[in-house]
Amino acid sequence: MKTHRLILILALTSAVAFTGCISSNKTEYVDEERNAVAFESPKAEADFFAALNRRKGSPGRIERPEERTTLFLVVVNVSRRKITSGPNRDFNQNVRLCDTDKDNRISEKEAQSYLDNSPAAPGHPAADAAIKTN
Repeated sequence: MKTHRLILILALTSAVAFTGCISSNKTEYVDEERNAVAFESPKAEADFFAALNRRKGSPGRIERPEERTTLFLVVVNVSRRKITSGPNRDFNQNVRLCDTDKDNRISEKEAQSYLDNSPAAPGHPAADAAIKTN
């Protein structure tokens, strides 16, 4: 009888002591190779990268797809995993949008047009200037 009571007390104490939440969070960045691109001139390169910088965080920027996996067992949260693409995907998509003739060479005209049509991210100097003029 005493042994059963001792086992019951140990079992209840263990259940209370070891009850909790086990959690792990993991973010994986899956990136692709950066596409080779040539620029007609240093101005074309500067305009392209100015547009790329301007688009970061803006409503018109290219979204990175994310995959989230969460596994729950009863009350215990076992694992959270998030997979997101890296910066090369953004770069490649911006090159595809900018290079209108698809020759893997960005001309000054393409870069200037892309820069002129790139929405500015909130907090970017171009966005602040647009707010002040309106």
